[in-house]
Amino acid sequence: MKLIINLVVFTVWGILTVGCASTGQKNAGEASGVVSRFLTTPDGSVDGFLFQDGMQIRFPSHMSTIVTDAVAVGDEVTVKGEESTTNSMWAKHIITSKNANEIDVTSEAKGKMLAPKRERLAAIKNVNNISVRGEIDTLIVEPSGEVSGFLLTEGSLVRLPTDIRRPTKAYDVGQYVEVTGYGSENKFGKSVEASTVQRQSDVYQIDTE
Repeated sequence: MKLIINLVVFTVWGILTVGCASTGQKNAGEASGVVSRFLTTPDGSVDGFLFQDGMQIRFPSHMSTIVTDAVAVGDEVTVKGEESTTNSMWAKHIITSKNANEIDVTSEAKGKMLAPKRERLAAIKNVNNISVRGEIDTLIVEPSGEVSGFLLTEGSLVRLPTDIRRPTKAYDVGQYVEVTGYGSENKFGKSVEASTVQRQSDVYQIDTE
């Protein structure tokens, strides 16, 4: 008798691998759209937002308060920035439609140089150990094409640390993952910097006589 056993294998990665993604569409350095949600860092700052059409806009996190004071979810804005071959743009200027306010997001952070990210996170009281799970809804792509994280269908944003990214495609929309890491949650959303990712990878068939 032939028995087919299906094994769903989960792979746990303490060192993550990610890939490069490209929409094949080149933005011309300017995009307009309606803001659907903000992108937050693990310490709760905002460093980007998404348009309803999926366009991803990025800017320095030290501009978080200035941008969120002028822009809200549901606002229509125009962004001028750098060209890329992905659906992600590094912003230089953000122009709001409601009052034609133009925000220059290229200004340098003032004061002392920032400490390394892990040291900053460890010093912030609102950063906690967090576990999230669910299906990947959206891949977060850098203007360079590198996947730097993903949004889950339940709303959490998972960030993949720069020092453990790898040039191998490992994540797809619709894939189920379980993530542990540290981060925070505020009115702009929940963000987790991943320490480990457990992903549903493959289904193997084992034939036994």
